[in-house]
Amino acid sequence: MKSPLRPIPAVPYLRRATILAMVLLAMGSCSSNSAPKARTFVYGDSILFEARNELKSSLTPQVRPSVTVRAAPSLAPCDWLPILRRDLARSHPNLVVLETVGVSTTPCMRDASGAQLREGTAEYFRRYSSTVDLFVATAVTAHASVVMIAPLPVGGYASVLQPTITKLATILQAVAKRRGVDYTTTPSDSVTSAGAFTWRLPCRPNETTTQGCRNGNITVREPLGVHFCPTGYSGMAEIRNGCRIYSSGSLRYATAIATLIEQQPTAPKRR
Repeated sequence: MKSPLRPIPAVPYLRRATILAMVLLAMGSCSSNSAPKARTFVYGDSILFEARNELKSSLTPQVRPSVTVRAAPSLAPCDWLPILRRDLARSHPNLVVLETVGVSTTPCMRDASGAQLREGTAEYFRRYSSTVDLFVATAVTAHASVVMIAPLPVGGYASVLQPTITKLATILQAVAKRRGVDYTTTPSDSVTSAGAFTWRLPCRPNETTTQGCRNGNITVREPLGVHFCPTGYSGMAEIRNGCRIYSSGSLRYATAIATLIEQQPTAPKRR
């Protein structure tokens, strides 16, 4: 069975120009030209990309201008490393947040022969361990605090990937412990049932039938069991365009990230 993370977005059309377009999209994602020098940078793949607008709207007006979200479908931590270095040099953020579900579709996730590393293989896990460690070490060396977000559990068709997600979480925790940074399950927990995958959760007080609340519950994950949008996505274009309907999962996830950002110390790091 093919990995469900590969066609979402579909790997066959992930060509160099497409990857460049995703990076450029992320570079302009959710930042404010009129804002003061950004102090928090959040990096992630399609999960964060899906929740990026909700994240910005969930932040208080005082904090919102200081947060920049770098998110693009299918990008791995190794894709973000050169961008992180540039952001650290130019903006000197106090806080760096990393979200990843372990995608492997871009050139930096290829082996020495040029073959794409397959999720769940020993080399795949070694690559994630080394690149996440380098990502975190780079931020820490620049005196930024780091928070790593636990990868979302998957279900349905994507449940075949859960062992990979579980091991990835162990790798992230090990890096966090080794580097003395934070690892949090709070955003992921916000769309799970006691930490386990679930399709639906109790409606929030302000969620209505128009938004999808039925019999006290609302859908928080998409049909394939990877993303949030209740209707799901057919490919890259739909992910870029965003969910066509209200997405309770995206909002819950984004709100949890916003809360952890708001709770971080605001005093600038000594440099």
